[in-house]
Amino acid sequence: MRWAKDARVLVPATLAALAVLWLGAMFAVNINTATLEELMTLPGIGEAKGRAILEYREAHGGFDTVQQLVEISGISQRMVDEWGDRVCVSD
Repeated sequence: MRWAKDARVLVPATLAALAVLWLGAMFAVNINTATLEELMTLPGIGEAKGRAILEYREAHGGFDTVQQLVEISGISQRMVDEWGDRVCVSD
């Protein structure tokens, strides 16, 4: 009955992960205020690129436009285009 014990742990954890992904898709990530974890909800953004966004933001005092993301190594115009309304800029 080991599988039943594992299922009691895995099912709630899986549902929680799916809820985070679903909520992330519903709300735009504000790149001027997002945490590393919030940035990592964007497709193609792992820890290294997320940290690069945070470093850019700190060095430049924030983003004026979403388009500025392409100035960060490893972030392409295609990625920014694919994110569409999932990212925004505000103070």
